[in-house]
Amino acid sequence: GAQPPGPEEPGLNAIFFPHIPNGVDLEAGNGPWYGVITVQNLEDFAVDLELLAPGTGDVLTTATLNPHASKTFSAASLGIEDGAAGAVYVTARLQDLDAVLEAGRCRSTSFFITRGSDAGGSDTFSAEPAFATPDRARVVGFTLNTDYSVEIDGSDVTIDWSPNGDEPAADQGYVVNVWDCPLPRIGGIEKHASVDLSAAGRTSDDTVVVTGYTAIPLSDLALSRGLEADAALDDVLGET
Repeated sequence: GAQPPGPEEPGLNAIFFPHIPNGVDLEAGNGPWYGVITVQNLEDFAVDLELLAPGTGDVLTTATLNPHASKTFSAASLGIEDGAAGAVYVTARLQDLDAVLEAGRCRSTSFFITRGSDAGGSDTFSAEPAFATPDRARVVGFTLNTDYSVEIDGSDVTIDWSPNGDEPAADQGYVVNVWDCPLPRIGGIEKHASVDLSAAGRTSDDTVVVTGYTAIPLSDLALSRGLEADAALDDVLGET
C-alpha cells in the first residue's frame, strides 16, 4: 500500500491525485482497475474540503472533516465515468478561524493608519512585508460591523467606515491589528484494486491485486510544472 501520511511539509493545504481509475485496463487483460482516494485532516481543528478538477478548477464535491478525521471518495463519486480514469486536487480551509486564533496559532502585527478626509469613506493599506495574505484585521477601540467593515484582498486591507457608527476624525491616526494564520494541512492516499474495490475502499474475495500511492503535495506539483514551490493554487491549476 501507499506510505502515509504525506504531505510532510507543514502548511500545505492542497494535494493532488494524478490517476484514479474507474474500471480501466492498464493493458490488454490487465484489469479492470478501480480506485478510491482517502483524505485525512492532520489538524486539531475542523476543515472544509473542496475536491477540484485539474485545469478548470471546477468543484467536484465538498466535505467537512473533524480534527484528524478522514474520508474516502470513490472514482464514481468524483465524476469519473465508467471505463475511464481521472485526476483531482483536494484543498482545505479552516472552518473556524476563531478557534485557531484562540489557540495562539496565528501571527499578529499592528499597523498605524491615518484616517482619510472623507467621512464614511475607506482606508486601504498593504500588510506586506509582514503578511502576504492576512486572514483577519480589527481596528483597536472600534466595533466591527457597527463602526466599520473589513475587506482583505491578497495583501491589501481595506477599512470601510460607511456603517453608521463612530469613526476617527479626518487625518487622525488609528491602530489596526492584523493576523495571519497557518494553512491547514491535509494528507491523502490513493488505493486501486483489480478487480473489485468498494466505494469505501474495502476489498473482497474477488480482489486480485491492491496497490496505491501517496498524494502529491502542491509544492511538488508546482516544481514539476516549472513554477516556484510556493506558487498559488490557481497558477498550478492553469499549468496542469
